[in-house]
Parts: sequence; C-alpha cells; structure tokens
Amino acid sequence: MGDVVQNADREFWRAPVVPVVETSANIAEACTGCGTEFIMGAGFCHVCGADRHKVASALVANCSWTRLFEAVQVWRIEWLLSAAVAFLAGILLKNQN
Repeated sequence: MGDVVQNADREFWRAPVVPVVETSANIAEACTGCGTEFIMGAGFCHVCGADRHKVASALVANCSWTRLFEAVQVWRIEWLLSAAVAFLAGILLKNQN
C-alpha cells in the first residue's frame, strides 16, 4: 500500500490538527456568584439569579433600599397576622344555631 499512496509515512486515521486561537468572543462568560456559564443572550444567571451585567461590588444592597424592603415586609406580616386573627375569631365566635 505504501508504494501506491504518496506520503505514506503519515497516519491516515488521525484528523489534521488545526491550532485553535481562543478569543474573548469564543470564551463563555461565567457567573461570579455560582460559576455557571450564562445562557446565550441571558441577562441573569439561570441557577442563582445574579445579574449578568452588574459588577460584583455592586451586589451589595443600598442601605436605604434594604430598609424600605424590610419596612414593606413588616407591613405585609402585620396584615397577614391580623387577617389570620380575624379569621380565627370569626370561626371561634360563630353562633352555633
């Protein structure tokens, strides 16, 4: 077979090796929170929900935003508890007749 084929010293079962140059466009971005690769076109991580475009230092919540969020949550808990008390009072004080 070697006398029929030119350049018979090469192994024909191997694919030719082409050097791959990685550019920043070929490298997938990973989440800074959990390390998962972002899905193409996604603005948020599909695992932990972190914003793709925010800087890691910007993840710290603003103090005024945190206080507002806590105030809303306390207000919701108060209304939920008052609704539960009114419901239980209506059941307990219901006339049996």
